[in-house]
Amino acid sequence: MATGFCDAANSELQSRVGNLMAEKMSHEEFDELEKLIDRGDEDAQVEYLEKVFPDYRTVAEEETARLEDEIKQISDKDSIKKYIKVWS
Repeated sequence: MATGFCDAANSELQSRVGNLMAEKMSHEEFDELEKLIDRGDEDAQVEYLEKVFPDYRTVAEEETARLEDEIKQISDKDSIKKYIKVWS
């Protein structure tokens, strides 16, 4: 259960941060990032995001804190299962 929840939370966090960054990107920047994603090079993706958005880590940390607050409000296993389904 913990691994499934952690995977779902991590996926949700990546999606949220990705969506925030995508909203700020030009088409060219987005295309370049997609190429890095397709190659599967996570280090290059982070490096690119930090170059294009110097505040990338701050945005990611703020979104992590928001997600952590949401998770802290979950009090039982049924709620956790519901969150995993919503995020998936």
